[in-house]
Amino acid sequence: MSPQRITTLLPSLRPLDPAVLEDPYPTYRQLRDAGPVCRVSPAAYGVTRHAEVAALLKDPRVSHKFPESDPRFAAQDPVAFELARRIMSTREAPDHTRIRKLVAPAFGPRQVARLRADIAGQVERLFAAGIERGRMDIVNDLALPLAVGTVCGVVGLPDQVRDEIAGRAADLSRAFTPFAMPERTRGAAASALAWLRSIIAEELAQRRYAPRDDLLTNVLGGAEDERLSLEEAIDNVVFVCFTGYETTVNMISNGCAALLRFPDQLALLREDPALVPTAVEEFLRYEAPSQYGAGIAQEPITLGPSTIKPGRVVFLLLGSANHDERVFRHPDRVDVTRSPNPHVSFGGGPHRCVGAALGRAEGEVVFDALARRLIRFEPDGAPVRAPNASMRAYAELPVAIGAA
Repeated sequence: MSPQRITTLLPSLRPLDPAVLEDPYPTYRQLRDAGPVCRVSPAAYGVTRHAEVAALLKDPRVSHKFPESDPRFAAQDPVAFELARRIMSTREAPDHTRIRKLVAPAFGPRQVARLRADIAGQVERLFAAGIERGRMDIVNDLALPLAVGTVCGVVGLPDQVRDEIAGRAADLSRAFTPFAMPERTRGAAASALAWLRSIIAEELAQRRYAPRDDLLTNVLGGAEDERLSLEEAIDNVVFVCFTGYETTVNMISNGCAALLRFPDQLALLREDPALVPTAVEEFLRYEAPSQYGAGIAQEPITLGPSTIKPGRVVFLLLGSANHDERVFRHPDRVDVTRSPNPHVSFGGGPHRCVGAALGRAEGEVVFDALARRLIRFEPDGAPVRAPNASMRAYAELPVAIGAA
């Protein structure tokens, strides 16, 4: 029997529905139960199950490059569209390879190992300040300053811009959303993007006369020998700044929220801090910091009884795949001992997250310190979700903390 054409009878995912923004997992379960494909918009489809998502992350039939001439994309928000023309996550080989080779060395194992002591020092200072107050907001007092400070160090941005990057984090995040933005939100995103581009352009100009061991110097070398245009260099540093803190902030915040929700798992970490690395993987699975990966079908893609036609947008629903009962036992519970844990939160294939090792290192340092130092770790007010269709994020996560 030949695969059926996709019809409007497919169940729909409405990413901007307030109930989905608050808790997408019941909807994801319904979509997985209905089949491996759902509708997201008239020409866009979501892939719901782990096996299909994991395979398509590595499948060249799903291209990350969005066709600039296609009116569907040209008509989208100009901020997001302009970025998508240049950044490595929306390019394919050889362009993707060319850009990634200049960016990846800054996030290699040796560099990450070298950064651990600095990360540990930042975490110690941030926790110490919170312990002195008896409380902290995990997002704004811990995760955001840690992640921004770390990625700014890797990139080579000056200390004085770090607080402003943290203050503009939400607006920068919206510049990378694949969904249309309201006019007011679009203006704030454009303003934040223009500001960061200006800072990076100034720093690149300085590196011509004073090179350093940082990402800015790497990409400047690529621009000077014409492996990158200057615009590509600037926007890919912008992209690294954003992804370098956004995923880590969400992972740390979501992990802390999970420990508050499942205190028995925090007790396990306190009893055996050696579980921290598996706990970090579980936090990444339980609340994928980025919920979707997107591409364009280059050929017919048959999933179950349905075929996605060439030219259609394909959303790979990472958050849904990570809760697939076919792969994960009790997926809606946190289990810091879960192993193996084949989550797809960092993507896969050539486009696998370039900063995955650094994000893991930051998470391991934070949760090790939390397990070893804090004898009190409790809610201290209502958490506030950040309403972002692409990310699982908190705007505020207040906790009461205390050390021995």
